[in-house]
Amino acid sequence: MISPQQAAQAFEEHYGRPASACACAPGRANLIGEHIDYAGGQCLPFALQYGVTVAIAPGTARLSRLQSADYPSLWHVCAADGGERFLRLAYHLQENIGLHRPYDIMVVSDLPAGMGLSSSAAYELALAGAMLACEQQPGGAAEAWRPPGPAALARACQLAEQKALGTRCGLLDQYASLCGRPGEVLLLDCRSLDYSYRPFPGGQLRILLIDSGEKRELGASGYNERRAELERAMQLAGLSMGDAASLLELSRARSAERVRQARARLTLLEPHGQAAVAEDEHEAISFAASMIEPELGPSPEAETEADATNAPEAPHWRELPAHELLRRSAALPAPLQARFSHVITEQTRTETFAADLLAADLPMLTLGISLSHASLGLNYEVSTPRIDALVRALAALPGSRGARIHGGGFGGCVLALFSADADLACLQSLVEDGLLEELRVLEVEPSAGALLWPAGSDFTAPGQPVLNFLADNDDLAEVKVLQP
Repeated sequence: MISPQQAAQAFEEHYGRPASACACAPGRANLIGEHIDYAGGQCLPFALQYGVTVAIAPGTARLSRLQSADYPSLWHVCAADGGERFLRLAYHLQENIGLHRPYDIMVVSDLPAGMGLSSSAAYELALAGAMLACEQQPGGAAEAWRPPGPAALARACQLAEQKALGTRCGLLDQYASLCGRPGEVLLLDCRSLDYSYRPFPGGQLRILLIDSGEKRELGASGYNERRAELERAMQLAGLSMGDAASLLELSRARSAERVRQARARLTLLEPHGQAAVAEDEHEAISFAASMIEPELGPSPEAETEADATNAPEAPHWRELPAHELLRRSAALPAPLQARFSHVITEQTRTETFAADLLAADLPMLTLGISLSHASLGLNYEVSTPRIDALVRALAALPGSRGARIHGGGFGGCVLALFSADADLACLQSLVEDGLLEELRVLEVEPSAGALLWPAGSDFTAPGQPVLNFLADNDDLAEVKVLQP
C-alpha cells in the first residue's frame, strides 16, 4: 500500500498546498464463494496488502477536482455520465453519502488493475474514507452531517459502482476492503451482512494471484448476463435471492432526502443559467434535483424485476434443504439449471471450506478450490480455454494446493494455493510451455482493511480503521460481528 505521506506529497506538489486528510483501502481476493454474493450466499474474501491511497482537502473551486498519478490531466467532478470512471464514481459516491461540497483529491495506487482485485471498490472506500476524515476538521460537516454506518457505507459504494460502471456487483468487494484483518479471512453472509473471521494457515499455505494475460471488462462482459440468468432461474424456481432488496432500501431512504438535498445544492449553482430564470422555488428545486441525480434508485423496470424475484411468498433459496433445491433445479431449462446448480454447490463448498480452514485440512482445501473452478467453468461458464489450461498446469506443479479462476471471470487472474515450502521457481514453466507470455505473480496475504488519517493527523503515524471510525459515530449497529 502506498503510504499517506507519499499521497500527501503528491497532493502538495500538484495543488500547491497541504492535504488535510488521507485514507487508504485495500483490494481484495476471494478464496471461495464466487458469483454467489449477489445471490445472498456466503463468501470467504480477504483484504490485500495492495490498494488505493487518497489525499484530500476542502476544494478551492466550485466543483470537486480529482488528480490521479496514473493520468496526466486534471478533471472536474461535474457529471454523472461520461468521462473517466474515477470521475463517475466520485460523483455518485459524494451524492450517496450526502457530502456535496467540493474537494481537491489526489489518488495513488499500487493495486494492479484488470486482474479482478476490486480496484474500483478500493478506490470507492479510500475516497469515502478520505471525505469522512476531511469532515472531522473545524468548518467541516461533522456537526450537521452524520457519517453512515458500515452497511450504509458499503451499500453507498456499491450503488455508486453500479451507476458509474454499469456492473451489477454485490457487496463482497466493499466488505472485504472495509473489514479486513491481518492473518484472517472474512466469512461474509451476503444475505444478512453478518460476518465472522477465520484464521488463514499462513504457516502452511501461500496464496498466489497469477495474471492470465486476458483483459476483463465487467460492464462489457457476461457478468451482468450471468446475474440476470440467475435471477430468472430463481424466479422460475419460486425462490428469492435477497440482494436487490438492500438496493431498494437504500434508494427509498435516499429518495426521502431529495428535496432537502436539492435546496442545499441551490447555493452551489452559478447565479445564471436555468436556475436563475426559474419562475418559482419549486422549479428551481426541480432543476437542482435533476443536477444532483436524474434517478436515485433502480429504474422502474429494475424495481419490477426485483419485486418479482423477491416476492414475499417466495422463500429465500438458502432456507430450503438441498434435496428441495435439487428438485426445483431439475425443472429449469438450460442454461438456467446450470447457473442455479453452481450457486447451490458453491454455497456448500464455502461452508465446508470455512470449516476446513479452522481445521487447517489442506487436502480438503485443495479439493474445494478445484471443485469451485470446475463449477465456474462448466456451470457458470465464466472461465476461458486459456484460463482452464493455466489452472490445469498449476494443479500439476510441485507443491500445488489447487487453483481456480478468480473474480468475475472472463479473463483476469487465477488464484492458486501452494504449500508454504514450495519452490515457486517452477512457475517459470508456465512461460516456457507457452501458457503465459510473461509471468506476473502477486503473492498476497490477508491484511488490514481501510484506514484513515483525520485532519490534523500525523501521516507517519498508524491510521485508524475506517470501520472503527464508523462504529464510533453510529449508534445503530447495522452489522454484527460474530465469533467463529
